[in-house]
Amino acid sequence: MTHKNGANLKPDLIVLDAEMPGGGGEKVFRIARTILGSDVPVVFVTGIPERVIGFALTQTGVRVFAKPVKSEELLSAVEGMLKVRE
Repeated sequence: MTHKNGANLKPDLIVLDAEMPGGGGEKVFRIARTILGSDVPVVFVTGIPERVIGFALTQTGVRVFAKPVKSEELLSAVEGMLKVRE
């Protein structure tokens, strides 16, 4: 994935919000999956989980958390998703 400054990015994990400026997290997710493939895990943190859950259930490597999310819960999920990639 190329950053606006031209650097090639190879993230270990992506965290998105469903409501983001410029099209939302689902748009960013689709672009990232097109460029990076499905092996990069994605975490959606959202105030409207019902909007994302149905979409996320059809994808591999995606977790959805409703706001407010406990930091311990999010950290545990991120650590677990990164371990699966090792």
